[in-house]
Amino acid sequence: MTARTTAHRLEVATELHRFIEEKVLPATGVDSSTFWRGFDAIVHDYKITDPAVLELAKIVRAADVSSQRRLVPEGAGLELLADGFRRTSKDDHENLARQFHVYDALYAAVKARLEGPRA
Repeated sequence: MTARTTAHRLEVATELHRFIEEKVLPATGVDSSTFWRGFDAIVHDYKITDPAVLELAKIVRAADVSSQRRLVPEGAGLELLADGFRRTSKDDHENLARQFHVYDALYAAVKARLEGPRA
């Protein structure tokens, strides 16, 4: 299971939280509290309705929470990929940059599955 860190009302992957705190925020001049408060507001104030994003969220949750994997088996594969990226990346920045392609592909596949077969 991926370690989580609380930031305002959010539970964020600790690896992502550390990357934002140590690499992103110092380069922007935005203080931590302001960033997390604003990000929290975006997450809670803007209701996501894209069915593919909502389905992708279930897969990500299953990757983070092992008890969810029986409900969404793709989560086990995503967690395995994330573990492999952690083990083969030189730092958090490289790890996240490499994983973005996986999430883009996963979103495309989930969206296609929800839309059904092409005519």
